[in-house]
Amino acid sequence: MNTTWYKTRGESVHTSLKRFLLVYLGEPLTRLISGATGMAKLPLRSVYADGSRDPSKPTTGRLPNGDVINGTNSYKMLLPFFTSSSITPEELRSMGYKKLKALLGQVKELAQQYTGLHDNSAVVKFKQVLKSRDMFFNDDTFPANESGEEAFMKCADTKGARVFCPVRWKALKKWINITKHVS
Repeated sequence: MNTTWYKTRGESVHTSLKRFLLVYLGEPLTRLISGATGMAKLPLRSVYADGSRDPSKPTTGRLPNGDVINGTNSYKMLLPFFTSSSITPEELRSMGYKKLKALLGQVKELAQQYTGLHDNSAVVKFKQVLKSRDMFFNDDTFPANESGEEAFMKCADTKGARVFCPVRWKALKKWINITKHVS
């Protein structure tokens, strides 16, 4: 199957799946989530510290000038800036669900093509493939010292990455090598 796939698409099934998931699912969902998460639920009723709500510290729900915070209205005002259109939050949500439905149909079709199965078991099998270590460029999880703010600063360039983040560097080199063979 991989040979046939390569002949018709010019890339391996593995590469096609990664590209498809990144471009048509990952990127749109990341943009949607990062731009819209939680705005309608503002203001928070309590202060949060380290990801935990502290009910003993209620918020005022007001800006320093005394105006009441209204997350829904704020989101409506910010939306045109990030979309460069006059779309409403409701229209955007509807579009998102339509796109998600279409993408899920495509993912199901891809899963069936990849696995050769033609029922819901194709999706289950496909998820197993995507979660397998073969889909990653590193053999194990990255060490703690190669993650977080400090690692981000130390490993921001080639020299730093080689010295301070050798596991990440090895994974990056593996990724670079594979992308050289993608047409």
